[in-house]
Amino acid sequence: MHQADGVREGRTAIIAVGLAAAIPVLLLCIWGQYRVMAKDRYRGLTAPTLLAPQSQPAKAMPEPRLEVTPGAGLAELRAAEDAELNSYGWIDRTNHIIRIPIERAMELLAQRRKTK
Repeated sequence: MHQADGVREGRTAIIAVGLAAAIPVLLLCIWGQYRVMAKDRYRGLTAPTLLAPQSQPAKAMPEPRLEVTPGAGLAELRAAEDAELNSYGWIDRTNHIIRIPIERAMELLAQRRKTK
């Protein structure tokens, strides 16, 4: 027994076959376009080597360089900052601006607040 539900099998089959044929064609077109673009993009580039070039001295390497001993630079920076925070020194001699230790600066600030 067959019911008429308004679906036409002939047209549906034609659309299904058309899609089945179009999808591989589109995939081939996309693959071909990728190959063409990749060839242009990487033209003139060479594969990297595992060895460093011998013609370039170590001092000519661009910044940033890797740390030989990680953390040593940070320790030196913090030591210099601590020395600056805990000592007297000139900031600008011509304008008579000096640097005082942080502990002394906090004491002076506390005294000023008490007097207000």
